[in-house]
Amino acid sequence: MQAIAILERAYEETEDPTTEKRYTIANANLGRVRLAIGDHQQAKAAYEVVLGLLGSPVEEESIEATNRALLLAQAHFGIGLASFKLGELEDALTSFEASADAAPIEMQDVKGHITILTAQTLWAIGGEDARDAARDQLLEWCV
Repeated sequence: MQAIAILERAYEETEDPTTEKRYTIANANLGRVRLAIGDHQQAKAAYEVVLGLLGSPVEEESIEATNRALLLAQAHFGIGLASFKLGELEDALTSFEASADAAPIEMQDVKGHITILTAQTLWAIGGEDARDAARDQLLEWCV
């Protein structure tokens, strides 16, 4: 937490892009740690900081753009997972869909994880339509 506070203060003072990137990554890591210890509400808060810093995906082709898209996908995924654990299933579904949209095309393993959790969320929502959609998602992924 102290490292994040230092990075935040440094970023606010300088608005340096390198410091911003470090602060973004630190918040993504904090979100992962919070998820791991079951602090789902604070995990969401950390990932929301990441989303706020990253903004919208960029359309350029570069390693930096791919890394940014991966962080964006991770933040949406983390919010989705935290929302799922909190029983906020509709929010989880929205976040997983945003994560799938943000994930770089070449990251098929990431998209696979997103698809599985989206299907689990649909199944947990219940109802015939949601469960049919869950099956369709999994079958589409397998084909």
